[in-house]
Amino acid sequence: MINFNVSVPTQILLITATGTVDREDTMTVQGRLLDVVDNPLLDQSIDIYLGGVWMTNVSTDETGLFTAVIPVPADATLGPVVLETQFNGTSFYLPSDSNGTWTIYSKILVDVSVPSPLAVTDTVTITGSVLDNQLEPIAGHVVELKVDGFVLTQVTTGSDGTFSYDWTVQDFFNFGDNLLEADVIAQGYYREGSANQSFFLSHRSAVTVEFVDGVDATRGDFWSISGRLFDIDTVDQDGIANQNVLVYLDGVLMTTATTDSEGTYTATVLAGMDLARGNGHSIEVVFEGTQEHLSTASNGTVTVWADILITIDATSTETSVRSDIANPIRLTGSISEVGGIGEVFEDVVIYIGNSSNCINGFEAAFCFDGVTEDWSIRNFTLTATTPTSLQPGPQYISVDVF
Repeated sequence: MINFNVSVPTQILLITATGTVDREDTMTVQGRLLDVVDNPLLDQSIDIYLGGVWMTNVSTDETGLFTAVIPVPADATLGPVVLETQFNGTSFYLPSDSNGTWTIYSKILVDVSVPSPLAVTDTVTITGSVLDNQLEPIAGHVVELKVDGFVLTQVTTGSDGTFSYDWTVQDFFNFGDNLLEADVIAQGYYREGSANQSFFLSHRSAVTVEFVDGVDATRGDFWSISGRLFDIDTVDQDGIANQNVLVYLDGVLMTTATTDSEGTYTATVLAGMDLARGNGHSIEVVFEGTQEHLSTASNGTVTVWADILITIDATSTETSVRSDIANPIRLTGSISEVGGIGEVFEDVVIYIGNSSNCINGFEAAFCFDGVTEDWSIRNFTLTATTPTSLQPGPQYISVDVF
């Protein structure tokens, strides 16, 4: 007697031979294992491979049907991939296999950003990126940028997956909230995607500043300013009411003023005693903006003056004789600024007269002739022969500096 085994040929009927699936999604593979005369084979193991990589094995049911739910790896190769199903055979059934082709895609992540708020004629840079499911950059992808359905442009991503577009805001968009969209259609083995960001389109504003009494102020005095805050995007450039404007002197906040119904404001700014003399000072009016109106500012240059203090020392003469050069008026003292660093001046032209402002003859005042002026270590000595026009007795004389 000769012993031998009879092995039966088998076949796999792959029901899901083709299909599409995304990375990190699941794919369902189904088929039937039959013998040569189409009898279903029960409890037989089927190995499943994707792209040559073993994924799982499943068993057939009483109809020979097998079903496998396979998670697609996050880094699976994109594009067509071979799906293999294999029956390795048993003592009585010969092995068989069946292959198909599935196409693997990647979802994408789109990002877009634009500054907010904006105003008409502003030029801003829209930026964004396109990444795959592993957050790796996708180069060469076309992105369509739209605002409220209006197509601005199409841009292409660079090697790092980013894109940018310099946009000058047109004047036909509505003021208020608007929506920027970045749409990416399906390209290659990448799915479609989109992103959006809302932004606020504000009105532009402007503010004026005028110096009511001029740009000069003496330490301890005030500058008076006025101006108007208004909307430059309305036909009549309407005033912006009930808004605060900040007033700065040399970058230091001095006061806050509130606009009236017409957008006008008034304010006073103290010329402090510690300010340096000269015209290197600036008063700036700042509107910090609201959601409806962008910020704005305006400034002007102002000049600080200082009063001077003339000090007459006790060493000065208290008596003199008219027309007597041997008994003149002799005054000693110093001249310094009021405030600031208290600077003491030297080589200043000084006048002696019978009343103030003698150089201009104010109220018949006259200056004494022949005044000599000597300076030593920022102290002066004035010597003048007493005019004959002065009456004998106590007299008031004036020392002026111009």
